[in-house]
Amino acid sequence: MKNIFKSTLLLLGCLAMLTACSDDNDSNPTFVEPSTFTLNTPSWAPNAIDLANSKTLPFTWSQPNYAGSAKAYPVAVNYSFEVSSTDSWTTSNVTADADKTGATVADYYILDDAYHTPSGSIDAAKLATALEYLSKWKEDAVPEVDTVFVRCKAQTPGPGGVTSTVYSNTVQVMVNPYYVELKDAPLELWYLVGNNIGAEDGGWKNSEAGTVPLLPVYGNDYDKKTGRGEIEWEGFLPAGTEFKLVNIIGNWDIQWGSSDGSLDNPVKNDGGAKNFTIATAGYYKVVLNTATDKLSITAVDGITPSVFTQISMPGSYQPGDGWDPTSNVMTAKNPLATENHDWTATVELKAGQQLKFAADGAWTTSWGSTVFPYGIGKLGGDNINVTADGTYTVYFNDITGYYYFVAQ
Repeated sequence: MKNIFKSTLLLLGCLAMLTACSDDNDSNPTFVEPSTFTLNTPSWAPNAIDLANSKTLPFTWSQPNYAGSAKAYPVAVNYSFEVSSTDSWTTSNVTADADKTGATVADYYILDDAYHTPSGSIDAAKLATALEYLSKWKEDAVPEVDTVFVRCKAQTPGPGGVTSTVYSNTVQVMVNPYYVELKDAPLELWYLVGNNIGAEDGGWKNSEAGTVPLLPVYGNDYDKKTGRGEIEWEGFLPAGTEFKLVNIIGNWDIQWGSSDGSLDNPVKNDGGAKNFTIATAGYYKVVLNTATDKLSITAVDGITPSVFTQISMPGSYQPGDGWDPTSNVMTAKNPLATENHDWTATVELKAGQQLKFAADGAWTTSWGSTVFPYGIGKLGGDNINVTADGTYTVYFNDITGYYYFVAQ
């Protein structure tokens, strides 16, 4: 009888241990990456949504089950939307934009808004832009109704720090789209300002005439949304030149200066920063990466660039003999310096017109290229083909050949 009692106690103890282990596993579930989750068909889906007269398109979805059981796995999830006009999900807009040749074509678009709960709304204007990007409609050929396929993406840190990405089912909705003119953000420029810089007498005038711009470099990558990337200036600076960099002409709030007056220790947005000071006259290169906030100012040795008294901008945009290199003269940006190599002009241009840069009223030295609105002019290069109507402020540096047509 005693042995039976002991056996019963042992059996009950084992059952209790098993129950405790089961409870412990339920309270500490194991991470399991689900294969999908459910994006709900919205109640408004039977009707086409007019994107031009709507602000948002609301959606709800179920949270992915990262525990593989009824017990939820405690994890923070970031949700976002992707849309397609064809229900194809092979190439995103991000991948297509990374191909600078333009050969890669996107079949779906990643919207940039993020959500942290299982509900959220797609911005109607952003959806209209995404559909224009994918379909590339002409302004007079936008369909009255378009089918859009939507899926939700869930991302969360998995074991070992590897990001888990799970996609929902696809939901089909109808919208009334409208034409969106697709434009990249204008490139972010910065300007040199100081003594011996600019056309203002005495220098240190934070004005259009008193500053010299750093220019974009053709072939560099620039963020389509922010316009940030690497820009450069190259030119001659006399000994004793002092300068800073400003982002907005006429405004000192955003600037680059030096922590100690040298060229080697730049600091950004420090109102108490010292001026950069040139100890030895010579040619210098200023390189600023506006995406990473890295600035370098270095001497350039071994160059003897020509110094021109005049740069003109002959081309078909002017009536009569527009290709006359003695007309359409640009303005020197830095006439007070020992050497000026920066030029500017403001012109009205139309798509299909052509032009070049020419020195000293002749075709002996000229620069051209095939790209617009910015590029590297090559000596004796092709005509620059204007691709969009507009009024432009034109900047040109005759050492580097860099040019930029800035739409006004």
